[in-house]
Amino acid sequence: MPAPIADHTQSLDCRHRRCPAGLTLLELLLAISIAAIVLAASLPAMGGFVLNQRMDAEAQRLQQFLRHARVMAISRSAIVVVCPSDDGQRCRDDSQWQYGWLMFEDRNRDRERQAAEPRLRVGSGMPGLAANSSVHRTRLRFYANGTAPGTAATLVLCDARGAPYAEAVSIANSGRIQRKSARRGELKADCPGTAQTGG
Repeated sequence: MPAPIADHTQSLDCRHRRCPAGLTLLELLLAISIAAIVLAASLPAMGGFVLNQRMDAEAQRLQQFLRHARVMAISRSAIVVVCPSDDGQRCRDDSQWQYGWLMFEDRNRDRERQAAEPRLRVGSGMPGLAANSSVHRTRLRFYANGTAPGTAATLVLCDARGAPYAEAVSIANSGRIQRKSARRGELKADCPGTAQTGG
């Protein structure tokens, strides 16, 4: 049986004229232009996704901090207070939580940390966000039975996009702590302090 004859047509043809070795400059420019258009169209959506993830993470961090305070009150059979704080030692005199927060055992029940009262934990600030509670609930107390006496409290977190993207952590009198989101239609929030950001 005779051996098959190799087809050298293509290689012979390329010897006499220029064969395409890749993309032409025009094809390359067209591909880059299309990629740039697709990237430009997706950047705003990606930016929104990143901001949403950050808001979710900060709201979850605050919720976990408050849950930990409730557990500490139960386990220590004591009153535990959480308040806004920018130095981790004393409570702020306002309702702005974006600078950080402080958890301490309130032995004398005055809702202010004294030098002899144990500092249990400190939360860092939230740069670029505003976080506010009601002016009537700047100190959150958890009792040994797990309750949080007083009116129900809500901590609202906002970024530069304002109220439609707000997140919140609410504390019921029973001590139940849950999150709410304006994006999911669970929250109608006002973001008056959006321009004031933590550091």
